[in-house]
Amino acid sequence: FAADGFDPLIEEYVSSGRVSFEFRSFIIHGPLDLTLTRLIGCSAPEAAVPLSDEIWENLGPIQNRAYANQQALASINDLPENERFVRFGEIAGLYDFFKSRGISEDQARSCLADFDSLEALAQLSESYAKDDDISQTPTFVLNDRKLDASNWNDLEVILQRSGARPE
Repeated sequence: FAADGFDPLIEEYVSSGRVSFEFRSFIIHGPLDLTLTRLIGCSAPEAAVPLSDEIWENLGPIQNRAYANQQALASINDLPENERFVRFGEIAGLYDFFKSRGISEDQARSCLADFDSLEALAQLSESYAKDDDISQTPTFVLNDRKLDASNWNDLEVILQRSGARPE
């Protein structure tokens, strides 16, 4: 969807005011998703979607780097809570990635040391799964109704049937 549908959604529907769009991160893949979501939250709100796009474009290399050193990852749980995700960011090589996108290493480390915020993100994602029946990405919700659409073609048809028209 990010490759095929995001631009038309924003340019043809959201920018006209006919449709509103809210991005919510859904943590499916455990610590990496949680870490990436927290780091996105360290940026300015208007940078969240562009930063998410950068992550999607680089997800394969990010995942490969994050999970390459299983021995180091296994030792993270022995650390105090406020150090676990800071160390995960080191192992995964995330500080350089985010630094080149406007989030300093000190800022990233500070965000990842905030275990309460990480825990709140995890609980929020769990509530999406439990309360809203979200089980995949992307998932679209229109007027509190989960849609049966995961690509732009399906979503656009539903938007138009609901009264939205492209600009």
